[in-house]
Formats: sequence, C-alpha cells, structure tokens
Amino acid sequence: MTKLDKEVLEKILKFQKSEITEHLIYKKLARLAGPNQALLEKISQEELKHYYVWKSYSQKEVKPSLIQLWFYTGLSWLLGLTFGIKLMEGGEKDAQLAYDEISSAVAEAKEIYQEERAHEQALIRLIDEERLAYMGSIVLGLNDALVEFTGALAGFTLALA
Repeated sequence: MTKLDKEVLEKILKFQKSEITEHLIYKKLARLAGPNQALLEKISQEELKHYYVWKSYSQKEVKPSLIQLWFYTGLSWLLGLTFGIKLMEGGEKDAQLAYDEISSAVAEAKEIYQEERAHEQALIRLIDEERLAYMGSIVLGLNDALVEFTGALAGFTLALA
C-alpha cells in the first residue's frame, strides 16, 4: 500500500463513514422488511465489508452518522421502506465520480462501486410496498379535493357578488 495524500485520505474517511452508517441503516431496515429481510441483511454485511476495505487504507476507526441513521430509519418507518431506501440511494450518483477520482490510489474503489450499483438495482427490483402503492391515490384525492374546493369558492364568490 502506497502513502496516500491528504485529499485522498479525506475522501476515504468520508466513504468509510458512509459505509458504516449504511451498514447500520440496512441492518435496522431489515427488521422492517418482512420478506425482504434477507436481502437487506446481505447488503448490510457487504456495506460492513466495504467499511473494512476503506479502514485498511485509512488505518482509522470511524463512527457512523447517528443523524443519518435516525433520519433514514425514522423516515422508512413513517413513510415506508421503499421511500426511505430510494431517498438514501439517491445520493449514490455522486459516489461514482468520487470513486473514479481515487481509483488510481485505491485499487478496490471500482469494485466497491460496482457492488454499490448492484445493491441499488436489487433494491429497486425488489421493493413494492403497499403504502407506496396508496401514496399515488392519496395525492390524486387531495388534488381532486383542492380543485373542487377552489371551484366551489369561485362559484360562491360570483353568486354572492
């Protein structure tokens, strides 16, 4: 292993923190997942493996982001597993650029990125939740109510003017 410059080391520590945080998030979400529990536990273990790869380069222990842990698990509990996971995976787009930037210093960066992409694809294919299915109906119902209220208000305004 070669000596890493300060900028690369900062990125590695950021990735390391992200991996340990995602490990804990997926571990907690596995409890909410029902039939999808095995997949989320597998992803959790792969995130932990990524953490140890980054740790081998940084030689430092990193604590997870408790704010992110509480935010994503709470959001998933409140609005559903699909919503929480899709929101969490939305941040993965920037990871490709960051992994590419350090791939010359860290051989495993491209491999980790490929595994992250595989996680995202598995989650998108797998999760279909009842709460999410009803969310579209809720939005359409609220839209109809707003249109009817606005129409009634306009009608009363013209009739009483």
